[in-house]
Amino acid sequence: MHDIFAPVIVVDNSFTLFCALVALSLSILYGVYFTYKHRSKALVKDEKYYLNILENLDLSDAKRSVMVLEHYLKILVITQEQKEKYELLVESFSSYKYMQKTPELSAEIQKQIGELLEELRAEYV
Repeated sequence: MHDIFAPVIVVDNSFTLFCALVALSLSILYGVYFTYKHRSKALVKDEKYYLNILENLDLSDAKRSVMVLEHYLKILVITQEQKEKYELLVESFSSYKYMQKTPELSAEIQKQIGELLEELRAEYV
């Protein structure tokens, strides 16, 4: 007889917890969606900024120039023709990347860079 206790009232908050979880999930999805949407609009502004960086790049320091060109051109190229030119440039950049003392960029590579920048300038400006 000593092991029987009086009934205990158990509060059922499952519906309240469910509603809170749904509201939290929706607010997180809403935040992710609008962050992505805002970021995609900001990329249009960034492309002009990146193009400006490439146009004002000093090609006398070949190693730094090659790294900067490869990074920003990867973002900026859109068409298949531009991608092919970019790939050719990246192949020609490989000799400049991993050397301790790099020679200046050849006139041919500078010409290819200029042509690609002209195409990009016409597309983004």
